[in-house]
Amino acid sequence: MGDHIKLRPEDLAHIRDWVQKQSHLPTGIPDDQLKLFMHSCYYKLENTKRAIETYYTMKSSVPEFFDNRSLGCPGIKHILNVCRMCMLPKTTQRGYYVLFAKLHITEPAQFHLDDAIKLLFMVIDTHLRSHSTASGMVFLFDMQGVTLSHLTRINLSSVRKYFVYVQEAMPVRLKSIHIINVNPVMTHIMSIIRPFIHKQHFQYIHLHSPEEVKDLYEFVPREILPKDYQGEEASLETLTKKTTEEIRTNADWFKQDEKLRNDESKRQGKTEDTFSIQGSFKKLDID
Repeated sequence: MGDHIKLRPEDLAHIRDWVQKQSHLPTGIPDDQLKLFMHSCYYKLENTKRAIETYYTMKSSVPEFFDNRSLGCPGIKHILNVCRMCMLPKTTQRGYYVLFAKLHITEPAQFHLDDAIKLLFMVIDTHLRSHSTASGMVFLFDMQGVTLSHLTRINLSSVRKYFVYVQEAMPVRLKSIHIINVNPVMTHIMSIIRPFIHKQHFQYIHLHSPEEVKDLYEFVPREILPKDYQGEEASLETLTKKTTEEIRTNADWFKQDEKLRNDESKRQGKTEDTFSIQGSFKKLDID
């Protein structure tokens, strides 16, 4: 649904004009970025404006996710050792790209949620630089090694901001979230995240116990998985290194991106609570 709509030049001009009139928004947002928002919102103009507004407000007010986005940053260096995170090279049957993540070091004290989220968004932004109008994206998380002790490392404020960004700001058509090797800790995780997920989005979260991994293949074909998951791709380790190298080659883009920030002193009218989780503006359009 929505995949067949094309970008109309007059719509892009309308969005560009609207951005220029919002004096608090950054100046010089590239057309490529505006096109990403339009594509991810299925070219619905009001949704696009809403996503742009939420995106730049978050970029400006959530430094723990969006400042110092560099592989040289100590937090990123550390989390790259703790987690394995990559974009799989091939797409699903429907042309969706798959972001894969799992713990490599399972010692809970080593896990820092904010840095893991920061890295996740860096991986996505890097991917968007070269695959701007992909049909969609799927998140695939392997829960192996996640314990109750990891939950003590979770800050609710970060969880809330993560879900606002993913549901309302991220310029991606997120199609589904699959969690494999689900264990009893998942029940506790679901109770933590439930308040932050829009009701209509619950249907896009799929849990697969170790015995039910075959159910995953209906969405993510086995052959596009890493070879350590019975797939035909390189190992998760190798794919993570490749993804990290792609982040490195985009270092200049990340520096530029950090300059695109709101000037809240110029905002006209009342400031909204960006992180209100009431209502969804950027609906996931799932087919």
